[in-house]
Amino acid sequence: LEPDERTGIDGVSGMWWLKPDIKVTGLAGLADEWDEAKMAASGSFQTGSYTFDFLAGKRYKDQVYGADFVGYIKDAGVRGEMTYTAADERDDFPRAVVGMDYALENSLYFAFEYYHNGGPIEIDPADPFAFVLESSGVDSLYRNFLGGMASYDLTPLIKGSLMGILDIDKGSWVLGPGFDWWFSNYVRVNGGAQIFGGAKDGEYGSFSDLAWIRVRAEF
Repeated sequence: LEPDERTGIDGVSGMWWLKPDIKVTGLAGLADEWDEAKMAASGSFQTGSYTFDFLAGKRYKDQVYGADFVGYIKDAGVRGEMTYTAADERDDFPRAVVGMDYALENSLYFAFEYYHNGGPIEIDPADPFAFVLESSGVDSLYRNFLGGMASYDLTPLIKGSLMGILDIDKGSWVLGPGFDWWFSNYVRVNGGAQIFGGAKDGEYGSFSDLAWIRVRAEF
């Protein structure tokens, strides 16, 4: 079951392999008005252990251009992406993320990421919820963040994990311990917590701590 409600739209997408290592992709989310439509085209090519993508498109009234890569440095995975948005109703801005992850044979896995958002949310005091309608899913109040996570198989059926994000600009932070337990072949239990701290006017400092648990049965 899909637990989240999603608004459906008409869309179209397609892929064309020019060569085994070169691919072109196009997609569009259609709308009654041009300013409400989303569309993009990208080209991808592989060289060695790396894959590079280049993208151009539009999101509502904004034009977006970007590039990303994924590959390996020895046994460590590395990845990064950058977009530049030519905005219609605000200053143009870049966004970028770069990260690395590594898995050991004993099941220990860890990853780190740095995220820069050159276009943080601008909240209009007269209409403080207006930004929700055009949220991109990667919006933030501030610009620079450092994140990390680790996981380890405590037993063959129980995995523990820990994630953390630091709001570099204000010094607020969030920690998220969690677990995943295969109770049986048909029942899976997972849960965790989110613990917030740091500056109250930062990205995370004003939130209340929380805990959650979920039981999923398949039959």
